[in-house]
Amino acid sequence: MRLAELADKLGATLPDPASADLSVARVMTLEDATPDSISFIANPKYMGQLNGTRAAAVLADARTFESQRTRFPCPAVIVPNAYLAFAQAVQVLHPAPTHEPGVSGLAFVDAAAELGHGVCIMPLAYVGRARIGRGTVIYPHTFIDDDVELGEDCTVYPHVVLMRGTRVGARAILQPGCVMGSDGFGFAPSADGTPEKIPQVGVVHVGDDVEIGACTTIDRAALGVTRIGGHVKIDNHVQIAHNVQLGENVIISGHSAIAGSAKLEKNVMLGGCSAVVGHITVGEGAKLAAAAQTMHSIPAGETWSGVPAIPRGQWARMILHSQNLDEHVKTLRQLQKRVDELEARAKQG
Repeated sequence: MRLAELADKLGATLPDPASADLSVARVMTLEDATPDSISFIANPKYMGQLNGTRAAAVLADARTFESQRTRFPCPAVIVPNAYLAFAQAVQVLHPAPTHEPGVSGLAFVDAAAELGHGVCIMPLAYVGRARIGRGTVIYPHTFIDDDVELGEDCTVYPHVVLMRGTRVGARAILQPGCVMGSDGFGFAPSADGTPEKIPQVGVVHVGDDVEIGACTTIDRAALGVTRIGGHVKIDNHVQIAHNVQLGENVIISGHSAIAGSAKLEKNVMLGGCSAVVGHITVGEGAKLAAAAQTMHSIPAGETWSGVPAIPRGQWARMILHSQNLDEHVKTLRQLQKRVDELEARAKQG
């Protein structure tokens, strides 16, 4: 693809008009770039790799280009946000594979299933009495139960399990091994202490443009709906318990867990290995740092860290003080010794 054509698709500008006819075929890192690739600089810590890159061109914002112009060994492509432009360039130069529509003779599809135009169902997939939207691709070894609805243009990778009653919106990407609609973890103690299973009879509803990571589980509600809002992005190995409510644009990093009936309002972000206890609310735009575990609701817009999680500023001060704990203890002992000496003199006087 001509660089000018790519720049047009990205809404970018070329400071050097002579670069318009350069050819780029792929996106690569600064370090690994080849002469037929385009790279990007979005993080200052990689600035040292810019001088030696072999890329045909580099995506950069105007401020970076103007301040580091002499370090660019190749033409720049100026964009408002280099990291976002990188993502868009990958979509242009590395398009997703296409699949021929049709149902493999090695797949099982219930006669009552409703398949939209252009659906592709690969070998060894199981589709019950479900409704599959047009253009959706279902890979081998998937299980789609009765009364499941999948929207248009979804991608369902191998070993995905969608249990009865699950609803998934359009353009979802379900990574390998994710499970939606499994039973929530609900038990009531009986008279003799034996756990009595609480039947989980609710469902899971997922909005449009959602991506669910590999081996992530989203439990059906005990009653009602476990709800995942539109444009939510969930990483690998995440646990979403029964009756959790996720607002739009929530982002959850890997190995995180959200307990039953917790509510995350829109634009919330959870760092990796974080945890949210049940029946609390994380307010709109709030952030929970990596490995943090919150036991209380978080107000909108705040960032919390630590275990148990507290506001980030307070947490940072505590960490700073703890690093000087030995000195604090030494000072206290010296003060205590001085007090003891003064009290002893007072008694003698």
